[in-house]
Amino acid sequence: HGKFVFTGAGTVALSGEQPSFGGRFAHFMSKLFFKAKQEDKENQYALLDKFPDVNWSSIRPFKISEGKKTEQYQLGFMKMELSASISYADAAHAMLNMLKSDEWKHQSPFIKY
Repeated sequence: HGKFVFTGAGTVALSGEQPSFGGRFAHFMSKLFFKAKQEDKENQYALLDKFPDVNWSSIRPFKISEGKKTEQYQLGFMKMELSASISYADAAHAMLNMLKSDEWKHQSPFIKY
């Protein structure tokens, strides 16, 4: 059996979460300007909720861009600021670590510097 690790979106609020004002604003703007992409990410999580036997983990970056791998990032359920960012290299590093461990099983922590 495998493991599904993917990149979610920092603008998606999962059940039980209470997003900050910035998070709610980002969600609103994402729905307004990137409706199809936002709904796709929300539907991914809704589908995974229907199949609890799937072993999955994901990261939720707010902004992802070019940059070096530093391995000096935060991964967890902290409040996200609109300026929060992460490099593709560090996002990939976090996802590869998720493949090795069940620490984040059925969870989608935020990732940022």
